[in-house]
Amino acid sequence: MKKRKGFNPRASEQHHEATYRSGSRYEKLKNLRIPVLIIHGIEDPFIPLEHSKKLASVIPHSKTKWFKNMGHDFPPDLEDSIVFEIDKLIHTMGRR
Repeated sequence: MKKRKGFNPRASEQHHEATYRSGSRYEKLKNLRIPVLIIHGIEDPFIPLEHSKKLASVIPHSKTKWFKNMGHDFPPDLEDSIVFEIDKLIHTMGRR
């Protein structure tokens, strides 16, 4: 087993290559029939908010939550708010 110690300088390049090779999944996502919550940090330096907005427009009945003061990672001070949004989605599933 290979141990990693944090930052991989090639991770971004590898992720972009994997995304390019796998192609678009938008058509398949249009068929989702499960509850979906899209969480995005407004200050995300890697993935623009517009990507999550497009995803939300494609997935039927998806819910969104955009967080101010959040980048690409979940900051500890927003953990309770993020858990609250997930819990809210789970509880609405039981009412369907």
